[in-house]
Amino acid sequence: MVSGSGITHTTNVTLAVQDFTISVTPASRTVSRGGSTSYTVTVNPINGFSASVGSWSLTGLPGGVTYNPLLTSTAPGGSFRLTLTTSRTTRRGTYALTITGTGAGVTRQSRFQLRVTN
Repeated sequence: MVSGSGITHTTNVTLAVQDFTISVTPASRTVSRGGSTSYTVTVNPINGFSASVGSWSLTGLPGGVTYNPLLTSTAPGGSFRLTLTTSRTTRRGTYALTITGTGAGVTRQSRFQLRVTN
């Protein structure tokens, strides 16, 4: 608001912060030891976010589980298939996994589950 000489001027400003989220579908998968399963990872832009998301990392994996791929970058609105492969020595259980990606200095995470059975 600006005022002077008895006159007041007001203006409204809308601030649209560009951001993104990461979604993993499905949120949980079950796989037998020695098998593999896949998830779809999607970068969801908010308010016109236009930077590629990269620097992907995956944490929470139990021993004996490998994954591919974690791409170097993914365009906003893009997705990729993440495949997890267990070994016969992977311990049975339910594991909370976290995938992290960074774009334009913004880092976001998404959690999902892997359940390993016989």
